[in-house]
Amino acid sequence: MAPALRTGPALRERGWPLLLAAGAFPLLLGLALTFLESRRDVQRELDATARIILRHAENISEHAWRTVDTLKRLDHQGGGCESLERDLQRIGSIRTYFRSIGLTHGPDVFCSSAFGPMTEPLADVIQRELPSLGRWPLSVAGTTAVRERPAVVFADLAHEVGAYTIVDGQYLTDFMRAIGEPRGYYMTIVIGDGHPVSQGAPPQDTHPLFSPLSDGASSPRISVGVTAPESESVRAWWRVFTAFLPLAAILSALCMMAAAYWLRRKMSYRDEIRRGIARREFSVQYQPIYDIQAGRCGGVEALLRWQRADGRWERPDVFIAAAEAEHMIIPLTRHLFELVAADMAQWQAPRGFHVAVNVAAEHLQGPTFVADVRRLAAQIATQGPRITLELTERSLISDRKEVVRALQTLRAEGVDIALDDFGTGHCAMSYLQAFPLDFLKIDRGFVNAIESLDGDAPVLDAIIALSKRLALRTVAEGVETAIQFAYLKRQGVLHVQGYLYARPMSSDALARWLPTRGCEPLSSTGHLA
Repeated sequence: MAPALRTGPALRERGWPLLLAAGAFPLLLGLALTFLESRRDVQRELDATARIILRHAENISEHAWRTVDTLKRLDHQGGGCESLERDLQRIGSIRTYFRSIGLTHGPDVFCSSAFGPMTEPLADVIQRELPSLGRWPLSVAGTTAVRERPAVVFADLAHEVGAYTIVDGQYLTDFMRAIGEPRGYYMTIVIGDGHPVSQGAPPQDTHPLFSPLSDGASSPRISVGVTAPESESVRAWWRVFTAFLPLAAILSALCMMAAAYWLRRKMSYRDEIRRGIARREFSVQYQPIYDIQAGRCGGVEALLRWQRADGRWERPDVFIAAAEAEHMIIPLTRHLFELVAADMAQWQAPRGFHVAVNVAAEHLQGPTFVADVRRLAAQIATQGPRITLELTERSLISDRKEVVRALQTLRAEGVDIALDDFGTGHCAMSYLQAFPLDFLKIDRGFVNAIESLDGDAPVLDAIIALSKRLALRTVAEGVETAIQFAYLKRQGVLHVQGYLYARPMSSDALARWLPTRGCEPLSSTGHLA
């Protein structure tokens, strides 16, 4: 299994701005959406209010026009106001809304329900110029009788006998006050091309975010406008936002969870390894392998190491296992090949020198394995060392036929094959039978069983005997004492690797070590001659 990912500190140190942003995003989005929705709510309310006022004004207008038509049907044959005055007063008293009604000759009033017989231009009564003779409505600022209060005139003027009604504007302003005053609306009605009949105070635009909103409604002769103050927009936003807040909190939590998951993925070993390769944080340490027959260094094992940008070293068993678990082992092995090829250009290796590199089961079974090894071989061809591919029996190889075919191809091209960590996995014997091998590497656990030169290490002896029967060269790992070295030499082991001979070293150190200490034999006491 891959090791547990150490993302807790990373999330705290590097991920908290993103987590805060993820948590704040639904809230900020909610602020924006609820702002827009509240504006739409206020706009809908303004539209509904304007339509209600328009409908009320139209009802008054219909009533006024019916009254005008009734006045024009009165018997005018008597010719004078005296015979019509009583009818005017009766009609004005039983019908609602009217300040006064009257009859006209052309543009002049000759009979009024309020003043009786009179001869006065209608323009003087309504305190403004008449639109024309004919049929029209007109809102005015006031009349001669009530100058401070607006009114609406509905007139059908003719050269002979016409009629008019004056509707008191109080009916409109009272209705508008009842509808809009609780919300602070400012409302206007303009009838014809007349003076606006208004209710409320015009709102001021002083809020940094919210501004007054306006809407209206109209018919052919009537226009209504309604404006809401900033406070109404604020109240509508708060109402919508508090309704949205529980959902925003849930979305905020979900976004933070998603961001945390993304951060964990981003900070997982898969992405960390990819970034480490790009930043060239990986390097290779080389552990020399002593050739007992030749009496000198016969090769090295390339050991990949990872030092983070902050100077921290990652444990190889941790990041290698993680790379295998997260399918990054192939890119990592290719990077190892590149580093080895670059390092070997600095060495002066003797003839027959081996460079051992570990390959994982996933890479062995991949379609690019042979090509990757061939590329490495071509890069180091001028230096002369042979490549040894170390297979570990801890990794399960399922597609054995293809792997065998690939290994045979490479082996025919001069690549050696070694079975690493022999005896520690679950498929040792089957690997010995299945794959073409040149070396058998004995795990340090069996070497540690050697306690004295004359002691007994039956499992180790059995492994050595088996390798001889299979004509495999043996490499003993983890040799740390002179007793172990002497025992292995007596048993016929050909190569040893461990701290007794040399510790892993950098490429630069190896380049200096090979021409001097690398050529010296290892004595039976465990010291270089």
